[in-house]
Amino acid sequence: MIQEQIANLSEALEATIALSREVQEMNTVDFKKYAEIIELLRLGNKEYWVWKHFDNTITDHIKERFGDDPEAGLRIFSTYQEVLDKLYVLKKQGVSPDSPECFMIAKQWWEMILEFTGGNLELLPELQKFNDKKDDWNNDLAVKQKEVDNYLTAALEYYFKRIQKEQE
Repeated sequence: MIQEQIANLSEALEATIALSREVQEMNTVDFKKYAEIIELLRLGNKEYWVWKHFDNTITDHIKERFGDDPEAGLRIFSTYQEVLDKLYVLKKQGVSPDSPECFMIAKQWWEMILEFTGGNLELLPELQKFNDKKDDWNNDLAVKQKEVDNYLTAALEYYFKRIQKEQE
């Protein structure tokens, strides 16, 4: 019983310290965002850091789309990390963005975007704004995303051209 209380208090302390770091990094007072970060911490979501970088349009969409199934949102984030890693490796290996491997990765990326947005393409500019602010991201993800941005753009352009050609 005492060990369980110690574990609970330790978790609460870790969450409080994490929130304190986030508040200091945000340099703004946004109690709604703080409450949302606390909830993510309470749920044990290790990717809570990303929340502070989303604007209200994206956070409202996420709550509406994934509020009943937070695991679905985490699966999309996991897919993002996997696809990013694959793109990073392919680029480092010098694989052309119009290769069959990149075509499949671009397809997977686009499907992930469609799943995240629920098909609402009006969210794309907001996602681009988020992508443009990589200096505030988790360092490992920021480095990889910066490295593959142009490569991914070329792969997606090839993907869309090929899909369009196949439909003609």
